[in-house]
Amino acid sequence: MIDRLEKSKCCGCGACVSACPTDAVVMKEDREGYLYPRVDAEVCVQCQICEKVCPAVKRRSKRDSLLKAYACYYQEEGIRARSTSGGIFSAIAEYLLEEKKGKVYGVCFNDNFMTEYSSADNKNELGKFRGSKYSQCSGNNVYQDVKKELARSRTVLFSGLPCQIEGLRSYLGRDYESLYLLDMVCFGIGSPGLWRSYRTEFHPHAEEICFKDKSEGWKNWKVFIRENGEDHYYSRYDNLYMKSYLERINLRPSCYECQFKGLQRNSDFTIADCWGMGEKSILNDNKGLSALLLHTDKAADLFEQIKNKLLFEEYDPELLMAGNWAVYRNAEKSIEREKFFEQIYQGDFKENYRRLMGSMKE
Repeated sequence: MIDRLEKSKCCGCGACVSACPTDAVVMKEDREGYLYPRVDAEVCVQCQICEKVCPAVKRRSKRDSLLKAYACYYQEEGIRARSTSGGIFSAIAEYLLEEKKGKVYGVCFNDNFMTEYSSADNKNELGKFRGSKYSQCSGNNVYQDVKKELARSRTVLFSGLPCQIEGLRSYLGRDYESLYLLDMVCFGIGSPGLWRSYRTEFHPHAEEICFKDKSEGWKNWKVFIRENGEDHYYSRYDNLYMKSYLERINLRPSCYECQFKGLQRNSDFTIADCWGMGEKSILNDNKGLSALLLHTDKAADLFEQIKNKLLFEEYDPELLMAGNWAVYRNAEKSIEREKFFEQIYQGDFKENYRRLMGSMKE
């Protein structure tokens, strides 16, 4: 059964939960706060569908991509300012919503600042998806919702991490011309359980959270938290949660052995911060620049429809992505990781976090 899969393999995509015909599979947090499938043996009928749709068990080969590459940004300055890099997700999503009457799926914060999948039917709803979120989200049956929309012949844009894209493709079992898949270059994903404890202990009255605020520039991004009417900005290593992430402690075990790296992807689009070559580009005004990879003909066709709203330069894909190592390589596990998760919940959570991360600034 799927709950016997090694933690170093399970990416937590939730395809098994969506595919189970008897609802025998649910996602439960382990002691580190990461979600893993658990099977109710009394409900399970041993059909093994959960294993058949698991992208870690049944790996799909990567298709030969068209692979064009651009450094670019959306010329709608307000949207770019509120985006992690160049606002390209919004440009793609707006086109599909307005011209194709489509539906967009992405990750947002709920009222408790936990991450979850949601959908948008018009461009005014897209704001909730903007900005990077460094806690793994609950799938909350999103794959089933996508399948229902596709069955109605509706155009769908699904955005997610590479493992979530593979989870959806495996669950659907076939390609759809009306489905557009957008993934992002991923360093790894943080623990939702740890994020919940951090947020409630350190910032119980948070009103707004942005993991990458660009008020002081794209390169000098800060963690922004508004709490009790006051604005607080933290450098990336002064914010304890972000520090534990960047120091490769707060990453899911499977992220250290990610199976979905490389320039060749099964998505239509890949987006990322345009580090490296993009930083030298004449387009870099320190307000945010995206790297955009196009993997399919329909992605290239859509780019032609939106390019008049972008400023862009075309590059050789390998040259453009050379400065973004997370495209190719997995993060190395911190030697402090095991100690961190063994001790973080033993006693005073706040004091433990400060001690274990060696910081008293937050």
